[in-house]
Amino acid sequence: MKDAFLMHVAEDLVLRHGRDLDRVVVVSPNRRMRLFMNEYLTSLAEGAMWAPRYLTIDELYGDVSKAAVCEPIPAVIHLYDIYRGLTGEDVAESMDRFWGWGEIMLQDFDDIDKHLVNAHELFLNARQLGEMDSLEFLTENQRQALERFFGSFSQDRTVLQERFMRLWQIMPALYDGIRDAMPEGMAAYAGALQRMVVEDKDLLRSLPEDVEYCFVGFNMLCETDKVLMRFLQGRGQAVFYWDYDVMYLEDARFEAGDFIRENLKMFPNRLSDKRLFDNLRKRTDFTFVATSTDSIGTRYIPEWLGRHLTSPERETAIVLCDEGQLLNVLQAIPSEGLPRDMNITMGYPLRGTPVFGLVTALIALQTDGWDESRKRFRRPFLNGIEFHPYAGYMDREVWTRRIDVDDSAGFIAWLDGIVLGVVHEGMDTMMTESVYLTHRSLRQFLSMATDRNLPMRLEGKTLGRLMRRALGGLSIPFHGEPAEGVQVMGVLETRALDFRNILMLNTGEGFLPRTGMDASLIPNTIRIGYNLTTVRHRVAVFAYYFYRLIQRAGHVTFVFNRNSAGVVHHEMSRFLRQLLAETDIPISTVSLEAAQEVSGCMIDVVEKDGEIMERLHRLYDRRTNPDALVLSPSSINRYLDCPMKFYLQNLCGLRVESDPEDGIDAMMMGTVFHDTMQEIYTEICSHTKGTGIVGKQALTTYIENDGLRNGIMDRQFRKTAGIDDYRGENILIRNVVERYLVNTLRYDCRRAPFVMKGMEKDYAMKLTVETDGGKGVVETDGGKGVVEIMTGGRVDRIDIVKDGDGVDVLRIIDYKTGAPKPAPSKMDDLFKAGRHSGYYLQTFLYAIAVLETTGTQMAVRPALLYASRAAGDGYEPVLTFESASGVTPVQDIRAYREDFTDRLKTVVREIFDPNVPFTKTKDREGACQFCDLRSLCGIKEKGN
Repeated sequence: MKDAFLMHVAEDLVLRHGRDLDRVVVVSPNRRMRLFMNEYLTSLAEGAMWAPRYLTIDELYGDVSKAAVCEPIPAVIHLYDIYRGLTGEDVAESMDRFWGWGEIMLQDFDDIDKHLVNAHELFLNARQLGEMDSLEFLTENQRQALERFFGSFSQDRTVLQERFMRLWQIMPALYDGIRDAMPEGMAAYAGALQRMVVEDKDLLRSLPEDVEYCFVGFNMLCETDKVLMRFLQGRGQAVFYWDYDVMYLEDARFEAGDFIRENLKMFPNRLSDKRLFDNLRKRTDFTFVATSTDSIGTRYIPEWLGRHLTSPERETAIVLCDEGQLLNVLQAIPSEGLPRDMNITMGYPLRGTPVFGLVTALIALQTDGWDESRKRFRRPFLNGIEFHPYAGYMDREVWTRRIDVDDSAGFIAWLDGIVLGVVHEGMDTMMTESVYLTHRSLRQFLSMATDRNLPMRLEGKTLGRLMRRALGGLSIPFHGEPAEGVQVMGVLETRALDFRNILMLNTGEGFLPRTGMDASLIPNTIRIGYNLTTVRHRVAVFAYYFYRLIQRAGHVTFVFNRNSAGVVHHEMSRFLRQLLAETDIPISTVSLEAAQEVSGCMIDVVEKDGEIMERLHRLYDRRTNPDALVLSPSSINRYLDCPMKFYLQNLCGLRVESDPEDGIDAMMMGTVFHDTMQEIYTEICSHTKGTGIVGKQALTTYIENDGLRNGIMDRQFRKTAGIDDYRGENILIRNVVERYLVNTLRYDCRRAPFVMKGMEKDYAMKLTVETDGGKGVVETDGGKGVVEIMTGGRVDRIDIVKDGDGVDVLRIIDYKTGAPKPAPSKMDDLFKAGRHSGYYLQTFLYAIAVLETTGTQMAVRPALLYASRAAGDGYEPVLTFESASGVTPVQDIRAYREDFTDRLKTVVREIFDPNVPFTKTKDREGACQFCDLRSLCGIKEKGN
């Protein structure tokens, strides 16, 4: 671009120095600028020329000091080591809580040093403010964060204040310690290095005197920058190139000009012609595009490029205000035709990459997925890896190996080896970079774990949380070269650059400017008093980035999500509103809607051809595959609900996995209840000397001791749903689970004493069924196919109680945390499509499997224990058949065994019958409305 800011800078450099720029150092906010600058210089040179040296401001400080800034992970570890020495905190108990606050402390220290503030004076004033105001200066979010940091869900304000003040009392020692404890030639954070440079006159004087330093494209300056610039200005070595527009410079309503106004007073602009900086008032081609979803915005990219792609293409930029959208943007840009090339210059959150998902799944597998009682990994945790995109590049024997997670070094090395192993031919640049960044970070953790002087020998779950947190905060840097093709950039990467046509995505409030930038231990009143960075400063910085980027552009399209339905409220950025309200720039507005809906499944019937029959036999028929799966009651119920759903889930493997990030669903809540009951009874039975007799006294202890019972429950919430604290609906869910636990224990107390015979044990029985011969049947016998399956599952609880006559009864109990279902009237109701009782079928099957497996002579009684009803007087979990003729309790499964087994064989025979296709259920109002796969069949939720 001929009128680009950097072109004006290049013209001035050539005017003053000609082609000899080897004694010029161009200092800029980022590296990206140097590519464009060289291009502009080349276009002006007549023949060969010496290019200037380029440095970022951080590189200049490092150049002067000959020191380097420590990586974030070891910096926090060093800070924690100092904290531990000052407080005596136990490593395993506090390090994972400290991590987030350690990062905030380093940010605060960095800000203090960059602004050359007397740290000890600031800490004293902050402490006195806290003592005077009783922590009233803290926001509610800050108070809650402090409570979590100090290890309590709800502390008394006096206790919280006392512990907070104790933290502030050691803050000076933490600040001094981290500055002094770093290895020689290393600074804990950038501010420490900058302060060291500007406070050491010898270091400043070491700067070469025969070099001109050109500061290009800066905005907000911290005090260290000002000192450095004044020093060079005093020696006549500094030249300043400021970029701005008179519209926001001369109008105080625009915060975009706040810092430029100050800078021009201290350091006059080398480019003095104001006509170069009067561009915004001439803009006429701005478009606001409102969408109902973020994905619609990215899908608009091809159409936008078709209208606005420039020649050369590098003068077109796609700017992402939400860096997490990068993958969606890359997928939306056409792979053929125009644009011919694309250049990515931005950071992408590691959290959004498959390798991060793999690492978190591997950590969860080892820390939470191991079933100690059965000495194997739990199936949901295995599924998280088996269905991962990189599963095919991993050695199953390696990733399914049980690791000692308390051996920090061994645990990290195991993770690192698997991560490196997924690199494969054809892996794109972004994924390769994500593997490299993860590997580098894991090696840092490994280095810490093997350093005897640092506190990295942690309990495995703590280390796992730390690694997830540390990796989740990283970004993959992309510095594309050369400057060819459409430029895909983040907002920060656009500094000092100009483009003819710009598409800005995600220009909603919260992304432009960024929210969540105010994490600090220093009260805002103290920050203002010491002129430290505040939210107002950060908003002004973003405002400058925004206006500076668009001030010379020929066309700009701003895309924002306007959808305010649901929990998340979307609205256009305050900067867009400012353009509308406080400028005369003509702006056109466009609304984009999705042009199509997701179509349903076009197939209503799936015939059981040879391939499907072979898959069916391979999965479940023991005569075909000795390692075939157990056909569970849930699979049988699924088939009775909808044969098509059975086909999609059991044969095709389609399912919707629950995500703890989406909140606690009914299945997670049930898991927490089941696992808590198991742990309580395991502890009780460990004191019965092998008898398994559960008495009233032991149960009363868990009923009355809230801390003991809820401590177990909270551990299960952390394991199942990753919840460390409770907010919003999670508080309600926790209260419900607690009530269910107390209800069940009170019921058991009324029944005590009884004998606990087993918990969470697998039982299965063999079922041999004749089916019609034909396609897909591997073995036939007299024209009939013979299928041999195992059916059963995990029984929640088996105990022995006395019936009314004092006779022992073996109960097969299935816990239920949902609402009670109506009792069936006859055995037929257990197997009729649309009417069957799934809970009954499951419990009957479990009871028969236990009977056949154990050969017990006692009465075997199936039972459904509804936790919501268990506290009621006279409640019994006995199953009943209820019809017009009366209520018939199921006292012994033997009376129903033959009838149930015959009907079960009929269902299995139908599943394996090649002449009976898989069809959709006709129960659209019942089964379909609660089916996770309903969209595949074109079924909408009620109300849509």
